[in-house]
Order: sequence, then C-alpha cells, then structure tokens
Amino acid sequence: MKKIISILIVVVLLCSFSLPVLTAHAYAKPLVSVSASPASVVVGNNVTVTIKHSAADGKFGALDYMISYNSNVLEFVSSEGPAMVNGAGGALVASWYSVSGSGEIVTKLVFKTLTAGKAEVSVKTNVAVDENEEAFPTPANAKATVTVLNEAPKSKNANLKYVEVVANDADGKKLTAKLSPAFSTGVVSYTVTVPSNTSSVSINETREDAKATSKIDGPWGAVEGEWIRKVIVTAEDGVTQKVYTFKIVKEAATVTPDPTPTPTPTPDPTPDPTPDPNEELRVVVGGKEYTVVTDTSGLTALKGFKSEITKYNEVEIPCFVSEDATLTVVPLSDGQNTEFFFYNEELISFELCNITKVDAGEFILLDALKYTDAVKEYDVKEITIGSKTVPAYKFSDSDEFLLVWAVDMSGKGKLYIYDTVGKTFQRYAEIFKAPQNNQEDTPSVDTPPVDNNDFIGQMFSDETIVVIFAALVGIVLILFVAWIAALVRLKRAYPPKTEDVSTVPFFDDEDALKEYQEFMQQSKQESEEE
Repeated sequence: MKKIISILIVVVLLCSFSLPVLTAHAYAKPLVSVSASPASVVVGNNVTVTIKHSAADGKFGALDYMISYNSNVLEFVSSEGPAMVNGAGGALVASWYSVSGSGEIVTKLVFKTLTAGKAEVSVKTNVAVDENEEAFPTPANAKATVTVLNEAPKSKNANLKYVEVVANDADGKKLTAKLSPAFSTGVVSYTVTVPSNTSSVSINETREDAKATSKIDGPWGAVEGEWIRKVIVTAEDGVTQKVYTFKIVKEAATVTPDPTPTPTPTPDPTPDPTPDPNEELRVVVGGKEYTVVTDTSGLTALKGFKSEITKYNEVEIPCFVSEDATLTVVPLSDGQNTEFFFYNEELISFELCNITKVDAGEFILLDALKYTDAVKEYDVKEITIGSKTVPAYKFSDSDEFLLVWAVDMSGKGKLYIYDTVGKTFQRYAEIFKAPQNNQEDTPSVDTPPVDNNDFIGQMFSDETIVVIFAALVGIVLILFVAWIAALVRLKRAYPPKTEDVSTVPFFDDEDALKEYQEFMQQSKQESEEE
C-alpha cells in the first residue's frame, strides 16, 4: 500500500512540474519594418522615419530595441508614439511596456538633414515579450535609407491634366467642338470636329505640374478642310517634353437643293421652341460648368470695385471693375453657390477670385509671372497664404522673404514682399532686390516714378527721423538765442561814444557834463590801451 501511495505522489509531482512546459506558447517571429518619408530630401529639411513592430500572433507586453543612424548626415530631433526614445550622436534606445499588451507598436522619429549624402537608419530588437513575460522569437533587423540632396531634383512631369477645345463663329458665338477620344493624360493624339461656320478654334489646357510650361503651335483661325494644332509641354527640368496633337476637322457646308414645290394644305403654324436663355451664358472653368449671374442685386461688390457692364459671347453681362480699370470680376454660379471670377474679355477666359484674409488685410493672390516680368529670373516656390496656395518667387538666398502678386481691396495689383515668418505684406520696390555678383547679368526692372509728397510723408512717418529732425531744430533755436544774448552783452560792454553830449538835455548841469566828459575820456584811453 505504501508503495502505491509513493508512486502516486511521484506522478503528481511530475505532472505539476510539467504544467509550465505544457502551457508555454510557441509564438511566430514578429515583423519589424522601417520606412522614411520622404526617402529623398533637400539639405536642411526634416525626414520622418517610421518603425513598426507587428506580432504575428499574441500581444507584445514589452519591447526594447536599438536605433542606429549616420550622425554626420542626420540629427535626431524628436519622437512620437508610445515608446520612450533616448540618445543622440548616432545611437538611440527605445523601450515600451504595457500591462494590457498590444499587437502593433509604431514609433515615429524626426531627423534634421545636415549635409548631402546617404544615411541608413537601422533597428535591432533586443527584447520582445508578451504581457506574461514570455519571450517572442527575436525579430530580424530592419533598416531604411535616406538620400539627402543639395537641391531638390526638378520635375520631369510634362503631362496635361485638363484640355478644352473651344470653337467660335465669326460673331464670337461659342460652337460645339467634339473631341475624340475623350481627353486622358496618357493619350496624345485627338481628332476635333467643328461646325462648318467655325471661324476660330482655341485650346484651353491645364498642366499637372504648375512649374511646367506649354506653348501651342498651329493656326488659330479656322481653314477649310482640316489642320493640326499641337500643345507642347516642357517639364520643369527643361528637357522632358510631351506633345499633344489635335487634328481639327471642319465639317463641309451642307447645300440642300430646293425641292419641287408640291401643293399641300397649309398646316397650322408650329411655334418655335423657346431658346434656353442661359445657353450663351454658360462657362466651363477647370472642367466645371458655371452660368453667368445676370442679376447682381443680391450680391455685394468686392471692396474697391464698381459695377459695370461687359460682353461675353456678344451678350451684355454685369461685372465689377477695379478703380484703375485693370481688373474685371464676373459672378458665376454652379447652381448652388455663386463665386467671383477674374474675366479676360480679350482671351475670353476666367480665373477663380480667391480672397485671402491675413493680418495685413484682405488680398486676392495671383501668379506674379502672368502680370509682370520682374520675377521671371527668380526661382519659384509654392507657399500657402491663408487658405490659398500660390507661386512665390525667391529674390534672395533666404526663404523667409518671398515675392507674391496680390490685388488689394482697392482693386490694384502689385508685387509684395511676403514675410513667411511674421505673415505680413510689404510693398515691393527695386531697392529690396538682393545684390548680384555679376551686374551685367542682372535683369533690369522698371521702377515707378517716386511721388515726392509720398516720400515726405513716409519720411516723417519714421519715428527715428522725426526725433532727429526735432533735435536739429532745437539746436538751431539754442544757437540763435545765444547769438542774440552775445550781441546784447557786447552792446552793454561797449556803449556808443557820443562826442557832442551838449545836445543831450540830460546835461543841463555843467558839473555833470564835465564829469561825464572826463569819464568818456578815461574810457577812450582804456580802450586804446587794450
């Protein structure tokens, strides 16, 4: 009996010792990924490196991993995520712990680029356990490569994003132009069919890359039969080109011979269909259809603009014109909302009028290159001011101050210097141009004539100049008073010598006269001795 009991005790003990082994979980190896955004960046800008630990099964309870990077090219700035990251100079340590556990841990590291070159950011996981401190298999090391450039590579994008072919008759009335096939960025050859009474054909296009340029070759006016017009797009790099070809076919005029008249009973007259009054007032801008608003009674004109009348498709429409008559604004409606658009009557084109509010006031921001040649030699850079993204032009080595074209609420457009840090505007003048090493290559810019009254007003608006001017006036007044005082003292020290004092009524007394003559004689002798 004792022997049986001993055997049972041994079996129970063996089972108890084997329980941990039986309950242990065999996890699959976790995955570690490292990515950089952007993978290619210009010196001085930041790059974000994302490190992701993913458990194939189970949950992480704790992680500990090392991050190494090239400190000559990258400088650690900050981290984001649940892990705690410490270190610098090319080596970082990250650790994370949670009682509840998690199947995925993401850590983002921000680095500043110091110099051009390539830098690897690699991750080595030292510890990976679940919430019960059971170890995961050690995951493989992972890394990402960051390429740092001295300057951003210029785009090779020479694609068109949108194309509209417009046909007009001799009176300027818009006709139907059929484009086949429908426009697509990757398709470069098209056929356009226009009516027989077409007088002119224009092509409106929008480029995918705003820094790309385009030109249109081929006859603008319509000819009989068919002809070719080409849109040549040159990418920002100045080398990559893409040519979109449009074969324009003018339909032949249909001549219908007069039929032999057959007597027929006169039918009741059929009323002509009522024409759509908005047909000639429809506008397509950026691929979206609008209608010209003819009733502006409920609209508030832009500040600095006055109500006028202009023509679109030979139809008079209401508009608003700036004080200097250089800008025309027309209200367009998409059926739900009404917005203001700049209208070029000569080119029959529209451009959305975005009003941007900043601390300096309200401005309408446009591309300066369309309105002045003063910026054509400068590098362009897109910036966001308020809610509007516009091209800005660098006229110095700094990105802090840039040139933009803005229309103020008086309706006048001009170049402004925009402070990207202070978010302020300052009127641009030639004196603000950065100095150039080669004066022969410096493009000349016509500066407007100086208004002397405005110059004096600006001079006295400067507090420092006012203080200096007041000090100078004070010094002149002090010198003038001192000069008067000196004259008075000299007059008192040297009174006039009267030779014949007998004519003065005061000296009726002979003794007084004699005494005065002796005094005058003595004074004369002293003066001669001096």
